[in-house]
Amino acid sequence: AYTDDGRLFMQDVEVTSASGSLWAPSETYFWPAEATLDFYAYAPYSGYGYGYSITEKKITFDYTVPDKATEQPDILFAHKACSKASEGGTVELTFRHALAGVKFVAKNVTGCTVKRITLKGLYGQGSCTYVTDDTGKGTFAWTPSGEKRDFSEEFNVTLKDSEGETAQPITDVKEETTFMLIPQTLEGVTVEVEVETDGETFTLTGSLAQTGAWEAGKI
Repeated sequence: AYTDDGRLFMQDVEVTSASGSLWAPSETYFWPAEATLDFYAYAPYSGYGYGYSITEKKITFDYTVPDKATEQPDILFAHKACSKASEGGTVELTFRHALAGVKFVAKNVTGCTVKRITLKGLYGQGSCTYVTDDTGKGTFAWTPSGEKRDFSEEFNVTLKDSEGETAQPITDVKEETTFMLIPQTLEGVTVEVEVETDGETFTLTGSLAQTGAWEAGKI
């Protein structure tokens, strides 16, 4: 958090759940009298070395996506400018998702087990700038970089015979298998689905190009 004249008030302070939706730091911070503070928040707190840089209403960071979906975090940011008089010492933060979530379902299938899904030809590295306005709404500007990579995850989800539009979950059987990837266009991107049926294993392939692009904060 910064004061309205640019002085640092709090730096990289971890907050933990206090009760319900209220989160608090381990020590007490006294709000400067009559001051408006700019609060910046990010999650998760540590463990990935994003290299955050915070300037006036902007958060910039670099990111490399882990290979497996179960190791890919959901990265979130928030910003709020307010005074103690307006907030009473409690700051309401609305977080925005920096990455695109990718889930899979199956429709109109013959009973089988989905063993593995691989996304091929994606950018897995990039830099991002999160810019907010006074209402707390923000936008993400991503610049992918580096060589394109493949991302794969084991599922081992058994599907029943089905026809029509009823969807059977694949990713949602285990929420942690949702892919969390850098927003980007999908030209040249393909998907491979490894399935097992009657003791035999097959690989189904398809293009994702017609889906256009993945956007920050969308699934």
